[in-house]
Amino acid sequence: MSTFFILNSSDETVLPDVKSDFVIFYKKSKEEAQANIQNELFSKLIINALKLKLEDFLFVDISKPFMRFATIHKNITIKKCFLFGVSEKEVGINFDIPMYNLLSINDIDFIKADTAEKLEADKQLKSQLWNQLVLTFKL
Repeated sequence: MSTFFILNSSDETVLPDVKSDFVIFYKKSKEEAQANIQNELFSKLIINALKLKLEDFLFVDISKPFMRFATIHKNITIKKCFLFGVSEKEVGINFDIPMYNLLSINDIDFIKADTAEKLEADKQLKSQLWNQLVLTFKL
């Protein structure tokens, strides 16, 4: 996988130059094998299925210091926000997002799914996620 952006928690807002308005919140595994599964799943979904580039997404690893949703949203336009194995509270979202159901609020599409590792092991869950991605990306 090419680049994952880690956002620092300093007083200054430092965001990478993101070419798109898609954000993925996830917890990067400390185990190399699990981290590879995460990277591969994101690559397959984004590059092969959606026909987009990894660089089009801002990957936010919440296992390290990071900025919450509101801070990111103040600095970049977010059109699509995905939570993989992450709860709304962990990223500062104060409403519930149903699992595997597209929710649109204030022109932002939200999709919450299980961890990449769980998705990789369960074709039914992966299919549920894909159905929601088809809706949000109008495929």
